[in-house]
Amino acid sequence: MGEILPYPNPTEQPQERGDRDRVVSSLSFAIATSAQSLIATRSAPPLVAETNRAIASTIPIALYFHDDAQKLRQAIMNAIPQAIQDVGFVVAESIAAALKPQMAPFELLPKLVQLLPDETLSQKLRQVQILLTRRDSLAIAIQKLGDPQHTEVAIALAFYCWLSTAEQFQLSVLRAHRIPDVSSLTLLLTGAFSGALNGRVGIPQAWLEAGASQNDLQRMEVSANQLLAAWSGCYQVGPDSVDGMGGVAIASPGILRPR
Repeated sequence: MGEILPYPNPTEQPQERGDRDRVVSSLSFAIATSAQSLIATRSAPPLVAETNRAIASTIPIALYFHDDAQKLRQAIMNAIPQAIQDVGFVVAESIAAALKPQMAPFELLPKLVQLLPDETLSQKLRQVQILLTRRDSLAIAIQKLGDPQHTEVAIALAFYCWLSTAEQFQLSVLRAHRIPDVSSLTLLLTGAFSGALNGRVGIPQAWLEAGASQNDLQRMEVSANQLLAAWSGCYQVGPDSVDGMGGVAIASPGILRPR
């Protein structure tokens, strides 16, 4: 994920980093909890009330139900509050689309806008599409989209950072880190979107090695491997059940994007 991976922001003061670490730990815990619930029950995890944690919890849901649009939407409706379900749908649909071989990054936002009754978020996504079409800079994007701490703006900036260089995980994450007063949600979603499209191979090896000792990243990697095992049909999923998988995924032809 864009913020859990150990990229240091040179403009950030130690106190600011400490505050963000606490937020990131909360978001990564929400992701791991959602994944473990899916692994145990093969259904939507319990409702999460807090907005950013609820949005974070949609990431494992999108991974698990990416090949079944109806089940994906139902799981999102069950797992997050009604007030932010449109946001959950947008995040989940984007990750599901990124996992599929026919993904066309530049066509994603217009499709999402058609699904959105939420005028505020759809307006922000339209703005992002215009910014991408014009190839506007990050500074212009920040100026046009508004306060990075607002939920809709944080999500829009994540799309901008990802789709500006959709197939370059490192560039997308570095771009997100350059946003002044960036929301951890922007960093998290930028990494999630780009990671779904590009896979682990897109993450710089130095980042992976530096993150090997981070508890949050280790916990998420274990949960991801177990979630993959559960999705692939493993009956009993535990630490031993994923050791021999070697990162291999099993899917029907044309369902999962090659890695």
